[in-house]
Amino acid sequence: MRTNMAGVSRKPRTDLFEAFPDTLRRRLKAIIRHFLDSSFAGPKLDPNLPSIAALRIINCNATGKSVPFYQATCDVERHANIFPFYVIFKTGFKILRQFLITGSAPVEQDHRHTLAKLLNFIMAIEKESPLHHLENCADEVSLNVLLTNHLFAMLCSSSQFTMDNHLYRKHDRYMCPCGSDECELTGKCGDTSIGNTNVWHGNLDVILNSNLPVKFTSLGDGDYTNSDDETKNKSPVNNCANLNRKASLKLNQQMIAEVIVFSFLNKKLHPCSESYLVPCLGSCGTDLVVYLYDAQHDVLLESCQFELRNKTTGALNLVTIIVTWLVVNYRYTCTGLTPYMMKKSNFFTSAKEKLQVYQEDLKFGCVGLSEAEVVVEVSDLPWNADGLKDIDDELDELSKYF
Repeated sequence: MRTNMAGVSRKPRTDLFEAFPDTLRRRLKAIIRHFLDSSFAGPKLDPNLPSIAALRIINCNATGKSVPFYQATCDVERHANIFPFYVIFKTGFKILRQFLITGSAPVEQDHRHTLAKLLNFIMAIEKESPLHHLENCADEVSLNVLLTNHLFAMLCSSSQFTMDNHLYRKHDRYMCPCGSDECELTGKCGDTSIGNTNVWHGNLDVILNSNLPVKFTSLGDGDYTNSDDETKNKSPVNNCANLNRKASLKLNQQMIAEVIVFSFLNKKLHPCSESYLVPCLGSCGTDLVVYLYDAQHDVLLESCQFELRNKTTGALNLVTIIVTWLVVNYRYTCTGLTPYMMKKSNFFTSAKEKLQVYQEDLKFGCVGLSEAEVVVEVSDLPWNADGLKDIDDELDELSKYF
């Protein structure tokens, strides 16, 4: 059996779908039923079921002069209705449900590859995974990198990612903090800046597969329920488990600003897309939340919070794993907005003075950098052709010695 750099076992693609254990198949069927139980939208949707809510912007500083993401303010309130989480990702649920019913692989190559990532991942974590030992992370940076390398990237159709140079430059760019000598990062540090210095802009913590932003909230953010003495000398995971995590993830203004800018940028770069609904993954320790924004219909959504690990047993939560898989592969799993979800966020009105900047003048990379900094950073961009040329030159040089 082959093992990739992040330590996930990979069965031969030809027999993966037939070899998937019946016990895991039954568990996944139960989870699918759990999602589908939330079969209606309304204010009385069971709060224990995966859900999503539309947000309305009351006030924001989206038209302020040169506002970085960390200074973004965006006061919001929820619309009355709450929607089942699965309605956004009907395509993904259909892919998974069809496999569970028939046992056969999807016909479309993209769907087959995406589903194989999920099945391989679930089979691997049943045996061993660094995700079972998150308490061993020495600090926030290590925890965030480990989650990116062993969760988000492993479930994504492409395991490539770019981490913000400013946050992670000091981190070993080759070795994963999981502690295994054989485990390397499938991503690298680089320029993750987006936006325009005339409006909201800044560096994303992580860009996954060049198309999905990830935001890690600091364990120092929000309102806490513990004193400094109680949290001292504990791992980031244990600290976050004892803090009021809802204060960090609930209605998070910076995440809202980032997903709005990213959606407008995505619409500019991919004008022929069938849907402009783009997600942003938010994480605080082992808790996750999903924000989505549609730059065409001006719809802003926030999911309920998902726990990666069971509070009582510490076991990995398959519901959260499936949610993560759906989100990181949204290009293949997201269905888009349904008519009854068209609840305006009022961003178009709030940003009316500079709406044209958001629609036409946002850019990816080198945002807010001086000319000197651009020269240094540009070769790190995953979409930069000059960076690829540098790699080719290095390979040509190495070939002289072989």
